[in-house]
Amino acid sequence: MMKTKLAQLLLLSMIAASVTACGGEGSAAVTNEIPATDTAAAVETEEAGALDGLAVQDFGGHTFGVLAANDAANNRHYDIATAGEENGDILNDLVYARNRAVEEKYNITITTADDEYAKVMDTIRQQVQGGLTDYELYLADGHATMLAAEGYFADMNAISTLDLSQPWWNQKAVSALSIEGKVYFSTGDINPTTMMSGGGLVFNKSLFSDNDIAYPYDAVRAGKWTIDAMLSLTKDMSQDIDGDGSMSPENDRYSMSSWCAASPFAFFYGLGGMMSKKGEDDVPVLDWDTDRISAIYEDIYTLIIGQKSYFVTDAGKYDTNFKCFSDGHAFFNQISLLTIDRNLRDMEDDYGILPMPKYDEAQKDYLAYVNAAGNLAMIPSSAENPERTGLLTEALAAGAYDMITPSLYEIITKSRNVRDEESAEMVSIITSNIVYDTFYLNLLDGYSILQERLTAKSESIASALESKRSAAEKSLEKLVEAYKSMN
Repeated sequence: MMKTKLAQLLLLSMIAASVTACGGEGSAAVTNEIPATDTAAAVETEEAGALDGLAVQDFGGHTFGVLAANDAANNRHYDIATAGEENGDILNDLVYARNRAVEEKYNITITTADDEYAKVMDTIRQQVQGGLTDYELYLADGHATMLAAEGYFADMNAISTLDLSQPWWNQKAVSALSIEGKVYFSTGDINPTTMMSGGGLVFNKSLFSDNDIAYPYDAVRAGKWTIDAMLSLTKDMSQDIDGDGSMSPENDRYSMSSWCAASPFAFFYGLGGMMSKKGEDDVPVLDWDTDRISAIYEDIYTLIIGQKSYFVTDAGKYDTNFKCFSDGHAFFNQISLLTIDRNLRDMEDDYGILPMPKYDEAQKDYLAYVNAAGNLAMIPSSAENPERTGLLTEALAAGAYDMITPSLYEIITKSRNVRDEESAEMVSIITSNIVYDTFYLNLLDGYSILQERLTAKSESIASALESKRSAAEKSLEKLVEAYKSMN
């Protein structure tokens, strides 16, 4: 498998953007250089890709079944499933080409299926309990992580043909998901839609221009896009336009619109919050610093509740948080890159993309979290031939590293999602600084405490943290003990 010059340029550009977005050591500066995406420059070179470097083996036409969780809104099955041919959709065509390359290298046929996450979990249980092997790899979301402690997944670190230290596995995720060296699920290039699930913000450029408000791009570049800067900017944005004494997303204007199951986490992790950290011997421990979490919560509360943003808490009205923004009734919307196309594709006003704000200028990076709906790779403990499954999983990841990730930037920026070069620059910041939290990714007892407090419009979270602390500690300890007990 050969890389193209375009792929090399895109990858180098993304790396450069990542380094400068992070500010490097001792710097908060962010570059405004936009990676080149001129497809006319694409020419093949003789450099071997990551997939070429993997062991060659003929599996004699083996059928390799993969089942992916898919929420209809976001097409996460695109991590593996395709239309069965190239159809002009960038991501479909790249995944299709990756799948074909793996099939040809190992003489296999990849079969794919997708289903709702709850049904995928049921399938995993049925397959493993019954010793069935219809699916050798699962790409399931965070809700399936609980199955690891029940023994449904194989330890990826114990499979010799898998090497989670390779660059096609996200090292932040590997570290967060490892307990005493055991990793039962992970992510990286094998899950391109998860890589596009980083939380960010969009802003209505027309509303900004009409109100003589400068676009925040320069603030981001200067390392000054902080929660205080955003609070100052949005302080008086929510207005009762029709003067009827009440606020509605159809008739009035909000500082921001957002969804209760996403924005509390996006802001919390963007502001540097964490619920767990690694202790000794690769064992996670609870990291509930009440003062720190309370300070972060206070800012989030002010932004979402105090400033009367449009905060949707009713699942039946989920789409209205996007419609409020796309119809021009909100200055900001908290959103993930993956959901922009579906929800804002018909928006008439131009919009820009921004990373989540930092807690303060001392915070090194602009950080993004991935919603628990993001897919993770999991190998069932009932795998008939773990070494074969491991090698093919590694091949799918390495193949994505070669053929999908270098164009990930292009996938996002060459769609109607991104309407200016500045936003393209912001996208690179978001995708380069995704964080993972063991406690959140395992959906342990208390992970939703911010969401619950904000939904209840509680001004403080300190007492709730203390009341939940014991249960949270026991939940994490139970997870660790389960890992310890498994061979």
